[in-house]
Amino acid sequence: MHQDPQTAESQRLPTRDASAALATTGGDAELAAHLFATLREGLPQEIDRLRHHTRAQAWGALADAAHRFRGATAYCGVPALDRALQDLERVARDSDLDRIPGSLERVERETERLIAYRGE
Repeated sequence: MHQDPQTAESQRLPTRDASAALATTGGDAELAAHLFATLREGLPQEIDRLRHHTRAQAWGALADAAHRFRGATAYCGVPALDRALQDLERVARDSDLDRIPGSLERVERETERLIAYRGE
């Protein structure tokens, strides 16, 4: 089975990069942990929002929601989810109906990996 290049790339990216999270918080480990916990807590609502816009075929709203979601991922050191969201935002802005479902599935998969993440 041939794998989409974006899927292969996101699978090579780490689920969590604690050093990147620390860098964005100026070395404040407590703040980095708080932002990460807040992100994880909000994941189900974010995925529901993306699914809603996909079902409604509201591609502009889907792109905007992915962009806002990336605002949170950028500070939390979650590169695989961030890349998946970047790809979803791009294909939604392009109204690329062939790639939107796969891109959303990648975001869902990376979200599941993040929810299951137990490392530090």
